[in-house]
Amino acid sequence: MNTDNSNDRLGVASNLGVILDLVSLAPGNNQSTKATAVAASDSVTNGYIEISRSVIANTQFGRVFAPGLYRHKRLTEAEAVQFAT
Repeated sequence: MNTDNSNDRLGVASNLGVILDLVSLAPGNNQSTKATAVAASDSVTNGYIEISRSVIANTQFGRVFAPGLYRHKRLTEAEAVQFAT
């Protein structure tokens, strides 16, 4: 009977250990998720900045860019090639 009682106590102790490990890992997982979100946001922002610089530097590209996004089927062949590059 003492063996059964000891096994039960060991089982409870090991389950508590697993639960404590999971609880201690949760904040680290949250920080990792936030770091990934910040990196993705930076990447998107850098893409917008690059597009803005292209539109400012090349006015012809600026005239093709907005229609290329919203009405790409209406672009002429030359505009489509310019939009794709």
